[in-house]
Amino acid sequence: MRLTAADLSIERGGRLIFSHLSFCLDGGEALAVIGANGAGKSSLLRALAGLLRPMAGQISLTPKMNLTLAENLAFWSSMLATGAGKTEIGETLQYFGLKGVADLPAAYLSAGQRRRAALARLLVSPRPIWLLDEPLTALDLAS
Repeated sequence: MRLTAADLSIERGGRLIFSHLSFCLDGGEALAVIGANGAGKSSLLRALAGLLRPMAGQISLTPKMNLTLAENLAFWSSMLATGAGKTEIGETLQYFGLKGVADLPAAYLSAGQRRRAALARLLVSPRPIWLLDEPLTALDLAS
């Protein structure tokens, strides 16, 4: 697992709290954030949790590639799906024709299987709207 913040800027109530903050944490690593009251510690945590949209910069959470396809989908489901919105991972794998490769490391999948896995992620982590750039690239006619 890797948590990355790149050139992050946070604004609250029209006031710039902090800007140009970058860091990268791998699983098992820790980052201590210290500062005076109002310095932005809680705002940073809210942004990392997805509760506050950064004014600028990017936050990403990336699972390591040695996870199996099923583990990757379970990760994204646990991170992004809520209650009734959760979709069964087994059903999703079946729907996208990926049940036979569910236990393979995601890094071993072909380009078409990776694309179908990316689409499967949409079902296990539903959102009101998805903006997709060329979602059918690398898919054959049957897919």
